[in-house]
Amino acid sequence: MSIRSLMKPMTLPSFLIDNAKISNTAITPEIRLYLGKGYGRGFYLAPYYRYTKFKAETVKVEYDDDAGDPQVLTMGGDITGSSFGLMLGAQWPIGKHFVIDWWIIGGHVGSGSGKIEGETTQTLSANEQAQVLDVIEEFDLPFIDEEFETNSNGASVKMNGGWGGIRAFGLSIGFHF
Repeated sequence: MSIRSLMKPMTLPSFLIDNAKISNTAITPEIRLYLGKGYGRGFYLAPYYRYTKFKAETVKVEYDDDAGDPQVLTMGGDITGSSFGLMLGAQWPIGKHFVIDWWIIGGHVGSGSGKIEGETTQTLSANEQAQVLDVIEEFDLPFIDEEFETNSNGASVKMNGGWGGIRAFGLSIGFHF
């Protein structure tokens, strides 16, 4: 991967934004290490692990068949990520049973992979496959290696590479027993 590919802005293709239904599940267990004022008071460091799963449905790829009529290939699939991170925050008690928790900043890095694919009910010609390939090749994310494939039955995009994110500013009020 070149420096140039890392510096390009992330843009999602219009076929993904316009049509796709995307859902997400994330599980993030963390441990808090309080710095100085005892358990549940003051600043803390919170190492954490995050598992994330994205599910994409109804990703519609439009192309023209050999007769010039518009056609749609519907694709879908899953992308999962696994990462480790560290967050800085602070917590203060309010009275006997309430706390204010401030997530100041955090970040996580790891790896992810997935596959989005679709099958047609009709056989795709070489020209139709080339059109579908041109559309799905718009799916280009930084830090991710993509493998694009079309055949007479449909298309697929396999992804594998870096995964990460930022946890920036959160404020919550908690109740403890």
